[in-house]
Amino acid sequence: LLAACEGERKVAEGTLEAKETEKAYLEKEIESQRSRIEILESSRDDAVSRLTAACQVVDEQKEAIRLAEDKIHKSNENVERQREQIVKSEQRIDELEQAALEQEHTIREEIEKARELLEKETTDASVLANGLEEQLAQAVSKIKGI
Repeated sequence: LLAACEGERKVAEGTLEAKETEKAYLEKEIESQRSRIEILESSRDDAVSRLTAACQVVDEQKEAIRLAEDKIHKSNENVERQREQIVKSEQRIDELEQAALEQEHTIREEIEKARELLEKETTDASVLANGLEEQLAQAVSKIKGI
């Protein structure tokens, strides 16, 4: 019986030794897994940081795009106002050109009237001068006759 107990004790010691070896192996495996978890958590934290930074960059780019779109919209509004101003300016130029043509026509008519009047006055003055010359000649003749 003692031998049987001794045999069981040796088997139990062998089993205990195997269990302790397995326990040591499992503890090392657990430590290895913890280390891997820490590495994965660190990688995850780095990825989250990079993702957060990327999201911030995207947000900044969205804001820059929005600002650029606002500038484009304002620029388009300015261009439209300038086009409207150009149309108004062209209309005003047309009006001024028409007024200038009308004034030119009026001035030409006035010049023509002035020429006609000048010709008439020149003719009247010439007739008057001829009459005065005739009277002068008659007066000179009378004076010489006296």
